[in-house]
Amino acid sequence: MIFAWSAVYMSLSEEQTGVAKNEHLTYYKQARLYLGDIIDTFPVGLDLISCLVLVSLYLLMTHKPYRCVMTSCPWRSNVSRCANMLGITIRMAQGIGLHAAHEEGDLTQYDKERRRRIWYCLYIMDRLVALQLGGAVMIRDSDFSVDLPSEPVQFDQVSNLAPSDVSYLRHMVGLSKIIGDVIDHLYRSGQAVIRLEQLLETIHLLDNQVLAWRDQLPLHLRFDHAHPFEANAIFKRQVYTS
Repeated sequence: MIFAWSAVYMSLSEEQTGVAKNEHLTYYKQARLYLGDIIDTFPVGLDLISCLVLVSLYLLMTHKPYRCVMTSCPWRSNVSRCANMLGITIRMAQGIGLHAAHEEGDLTQYDKERRRRIWYCLYIMDRLVALQLGGAVMIRDSDFSVDLPSEPVQFDQVSNLAPSDVSYLRHMVGLSKIIGDVIDHLYRSGQAVIRLEQLLETIHLLDNQVLAWRDQLPLHLRFDHAHPFEANAIFKRQVYTS
């Protein structure tokens, strides 16, 4: 799945290096063959959940759900596959206590950080899928108690992330909370009957939340202020695909 995921980014990049446009499909199909019945037979743990996160992310990246406004959109069934896979992964994560801070217990700092990062990756993806499909979120803010991943002062051995990379994850969590509010206050069942004045007031409040979130971003995460000489390849890819 890592190969498939990477090939997607390479196919989108302005600096393509001989990667065929749909080469990621080859890697994805091969990975799914290896997965087989692993969901039913492999012990549920961080490794399996991490793998399924990559599968869900691949489906989200390649099936372009933001283009599927109409029910007749040919991609819509594929987007549903992303939502279904993500739902399975979230249930597995909850089953091993990734949503509960007290489950961390006597774990090492390495394991705590890994659990937190996986959980918040699921949280972010849940919001994106719900917003793009017009459905409800699967992870509600009141249903979990997990600290944000810590920002390391030096290079992080947990997953080879620099401090700025963890900062990106933390700020995406903040944006995802706002997305959850948008879904609850604007797209939840029954919201169509609210008065226009109330709707406009709600939109104004949500817009202020987004602006406040943006203003708190560190300079290196402000894509609108991105420097042309930025050397970090991760942020270049995020700018290009945003």
